[in-house]
Amino acid sequence: MSGTTVGGHFDLKKRLGSGHFGDVYLCENTMLAHVSALKVVPIDPATSNAPILEAQLLNLSQHAHIVKVRSAAVWQDSSGNDYLLIEMEYVPGGSLEDAIKKEISLGELVSLMKNVLFALDHAHPNVIHRDVKPANILLGGGGQLSDFGIAMVASTGASVSNLQYVLNRAPECFPPSSKFDVATDIFAAGLTLFRALNLITNWKGRLLSTFTNPPGVISRMQAGTVLEGLGFHPRVPKPLQKIVKRACAKDPSKRYPTAAAFRDALEGLVLARDWRRIAPDTWECLYDGSSEQLIISAKVTGYEVDYTRNGRRKKAKHRSGLTRDEALKYVYQIIAETTLA
Repeated sequence: MSGTTVGGHFDLKKRLGSGHFGDVYLCENTMLAHVSALKVVPIDPATSNAPILEAQLLNLSQHAHIVKVRSAAVWQDSSGNDYLLIEMEYVPGGSLEDAIKKEISLGELVSLMKNVLFALDHAHPNVIHRDVKPANILLGGGGQLSDFGIAMVASTGASVSNLQYVLNRAPECFPPSSKFDVATDIFAAGLTLFRALNLITNWKGRLLSTFTNPPGVISRMQAGTVLEGLGFHPRVPKPLQKIVKRACAKDPSKRYPTAAAFRDALEGLVLARDWRRIAPDTWECLYDGSSEQLIISAKVTGYEVDYTRNGRRKKAKHRSGLTRDEALKYVYQIIAETTLA
């Protein structure tokens, strides 16, 4: 569609992303002379509740951590195909999915998720998002929840589309229950946090490689045992693991009752160090006014790990004669032990 005009006044410049339920384009709104991001969602007018959701989307966008929706309307192309066009504020800076590839720090991630949960709690009296995942969390503005393209009106169950993203589903989203509510969004937010903590850049690939085949993945998801099967990355502190496990509990009644409660749990964490990977073999943080580093070095006898403060080595933390995998694991263990106060 790039290079074409849709909806009468949206000139599509380039595709920003492609998802399960439609594409997002950088566009120029020629009527109002501004640049936007346009989500183009194929719909079936016989079953879609797009007009019902339009007002809800416009109302939601008043929140600081929800991407501003400028307009939402149904459009039919020359072939008679129907689409929901959701015009959104263009937010540069990429998504959480991009940040995972760059090893987002634990401090930045927790801060981002607190803002997303703030936004989700704002949405929940009226709308269930149904598609919370790293690609739909933008980094600009401290974290903004995006893409309500398959959202559902909470009070009636009305939705734009019956399409669903399977790989972030809570167990009760599968038949026969096929239920979507506040608890399922909380589960998806917890699984999103898990994916980012674990630095999983290819979620589908990791699931398939771990659980053998699509039926194996689905059965794990229905059983609510995905987290147990994958385990946590060694960089994740135990208190943060506990929070994620509760958010992703198989039993909805054991999850956080609201997005605000989930956010409060994250607020309760006290960050001591925010380790950032500044080079392939170096992590750095500021602590008590001093610069600390974790450094992996290749030696003739193997790999060494040094923990330095203002350039001075902490001898008790020095390790040598390691394989590279052992060195990485040791670094991440230090990060897990020192991140929280």
